[in-house]
Amino acid sequence: MGALKPVLFYDNMTCDEMGIVLASEKRGIHLEVLDFSTLTNMLGEKKDYSVVVNRCQSKSRRERASFLVEEQGGRVINAFEVETICNNKIFTINR
Repeated sequence: MGALKPVLFYDNMTCDEMGIVLASEKRGIHLEVLDFSTLTNMLGEKKDYSVVVNRCQSKSRRERASFLVEEQGGRVINAFEVETICNNKIFTINR
């Protein structure tokens, strides 16, 4: 496996997201930070991220980000299926 190259997607940087960045730096992990709300062409070129930490606050943007990352073969925390189930009360109740 290659070098660890994680990225954090966000749409509103809060103290929680900043805490994740600071904790990763403290452990010697460089966490790239991308504002997903301004990302315009995610499908244009495949990025070599080891994992995407999806911290978008908008439900629809969070689902979209997970879907696009997985479509390119990437790994994401929280997966598209998890986001879809958690964002739909009917799915949550019946699972």
